[in-house]
Amino acid sequence: KCCNLTFEKCDTRVFRLLDIAYDAGRAGGILPTVMNAANEIAVFRFLKGGMGFLDIERTVDHVYNAFKGRNTDTDLSLDLILDADRESRIMAKEYLSKWE
Repeated sequence: KCCNLTFEKCDTRVFRLLDIAYDAGRAGGILPTVMNAANEIAVFRFLKGGMGFLDIERTVDHVYNAFKGRNTDTDLSLDLILDADRESRIMAKEYLSKWE
């Protein structure tokens, strides 16, 4: 006997990080890297017990919005991606340090 699965459209007002991920995917450039790096820092801090679950979203949103104006698809290189990853992680840590 098998179960039937049903899928509904996700409410991106409730699950804001999904909306940010979709936006990063559409925008391309460095934004997927920025979103991922900030998310990794925030989730790591959450798992260590250093912040609340909703602070993950706040952190990613803060870092992501800081980089939106800097996004470019032209001349996207490995160095640019690595720099964006490093800067995003630093910015996320600085943002989270305000709540310590």
